[in-house]
Amino acid sequence: MNEQGTRPVVTGYRHSCVAASACIAALLLSMPCAAQSQSPAQPWPAAGPIRYIVPFPPGGSTDLISRFVVDDLRVRLKQTIVVENVGGAGGTLGVNKLAKSKPDGYTIGFGNSSTHTINMHLTISPPYDPVADFAPVAIINEYVNAVLVTPKLGVTDIKGLIALSKSRPGGLSYGSSGIGTSLHLSGELLTAMSGGHFVHVPYKAFPNIATDLLGGRLDFTINTVEISVPFTKDGTMKALATTGKERSRMLPQVPTVAESLPGYDMTGFMAVFAPAKTPPAIVNRLHAELVAILTAGEVREKLMAQGFSPLASTPDELLQRIKTDSARWKAVIEAAGIPKDQ
Repeated sequence: MNEQGTRPVVTGYRHSCVAASACIAALLLSMPCAAQSQSPAQPWPAAGPIRYIVPFPPGGSTDLISRFVVDDLRVRLKQTIVVENVGGAGGTLGVNKLAKSKPDGYTIGFGNSSTHTINMHLTISPPYDPVADFAPVAIINEYVNAVLVTPKLGVTDIKGLIALSKSRPGGLSYGSSGIGTSLHLSGELLTAMSGGHFVHVPYKAFPNIATDLLGGRLDFTINTVEISVPFTKDGTMKALATTGKERSRMLPQVPTVAESLPGYDMTGFMAVFAPAKTPPAIVNRLHAELVAILTAGEVREKLMAQGFSPLASTPDELLQRIKTDSARWKAVIEAAGIPKDQ
C-alpha cells in the first residue's frame, strides 16, 4: 500500500491482461473454424470405389456369376465396384491378394471350393489360411458335376461304369481340367467309395477332353453340369450321374452317384469373402445386400437361366462349410496319393 493507504494502480499490468485475454478469445474463436475445415471420416462405402477380386480369368462361370452379382450390388450400395480378374495357380494368386488387402471394406472378392477347401492341401507352403485370413460373407451359388461317357462305351449307369472298370486290365481312364480340381476329386472320391479302377488324365481345356473322348482315347470324363448339358442334348455324350446330394435341375432325369453309392457328394460352392478383421458392420451390410440380391429379383433369375443354383448362406454357415469340406478333401487327396507342389 502507498502512504495514503490505497493500492497503487498498475496500469501496464492491466493493459497486458486485457491484451492477453483478447488473444485467447481470438484463438478460441478460431478453433471451431479449423475443425470445420477438416472433413469427417465418411461412412462405408461412401469414401470411394470398391474393388472386387475374381481369382480367375474373364469369361468363365466364376467371372459371369460375379459380374451378375456386382451389377446389382453397385446399385444397392450406391458406389462404384470395379471387378479385377487376377488369374493363376488355380485361383491362389487372386485369393492371396484378397487376403493381404486392407480390411476396410473397399476390397472384397470371390472364392470357391478349390480356393478355400482344396488348394491348401496340394501345396507344401500355402500362401494363405482359408479360415484365419478371411471374413466369410456368404455362399452365393452351388454347383455339381456330371459323369459323361459316349454311347460306344456300352454302359448306361454308374454301377455299370464301376463294374466295367473292375473287369478291364488297367481300369478305365477319365479326363478332367487339371490335378486337384473339383472334377478330378469327384473321380477320386468315386474311386475311394466304389473300389473301382479309374485312372485320371489331366487336360488343360475341355475341347481337348471332348476330342479324345469322342475319338475313343478316353473312357469317360467328369465336367460341370452347365458344360455337359449341350453334349447330352445332341446325343454325343451320355450323363450317367451327377455328383450332388440331389438331382440337378438341369438334368432331372439323370440319377445322382449317391443313388448307387449312398453318402457320395461332390457339391461345390462359390462365395464372397472380405479380408480378415473387416469390421463386422461392413460384413453384415454386405451379407444383407447379397441375401436381397440372391433370394429374389432379376439376378436370381439370370443365374438360374444359366443353370446355376443361387443361394445366400450366413457367414457362419460358410465358415462351417469350409471346415467340413476341407477335412473331406484332405482325406481324399491323401488317400489318392496326389503329390503336393513345392
